Amino acid sequence: MAGLMVESATNMLDRWSALINSGKPEIDFEKEIINTVGEIIAKTGFGISYESGQEVFEKLRELQIILFKSNKYEGVPFSKFMNPKQTLKARKLGNEIDSLLVSIINDRLESNKGHPQNDMLSLLLAKKDVVGRPGTTFTTREHGEIRTNIRNGKYKKRD
Repeated sequence: MAGLMVESATNMLDRWSALINSGKPEIDFEKEIINTVGEIIAKTGFGISYESGQEVFEKLRELQIILFKSNKYEGVPFSKFMNPKQTLKARKLGNEIDSLLVSIINDRLESNKGHPQNDMLSLLLAKKDVVGRPGTTFTTREHGEIRTNIRNGKYKKRD
């Protein structure tokens, strides 16, 4: 996975060098870093290109902005009722993200027969077979854990 990260960072630096050599010394660092991080997450997390996961990242970014705006009511009882439009929009985005992630997982399950990849999703899918239920499907709880871990950008191993 480290090789994928190095490859993405090298590609970014090559793009920057090309921009500077072409006479355009202005670089939008924020956009470049966000795209590179998205590419790294897509490759190491799902084994897909940034373009394939771009819709997920755009929706995650939008959800992040909505949740950041509503964060000022954190800890206030019934705070979700103070701004119902944001709450409904966040819930809708969350459901859309969930369905996109489930489709990525299902596509991987169908296309990954005997060809494991070296990414986080493959590790999670391999974990499914180790639990003692080879060939079975994930429970709703396990799907939720996978989505939560992917959203948070981390994977916690259970002993």
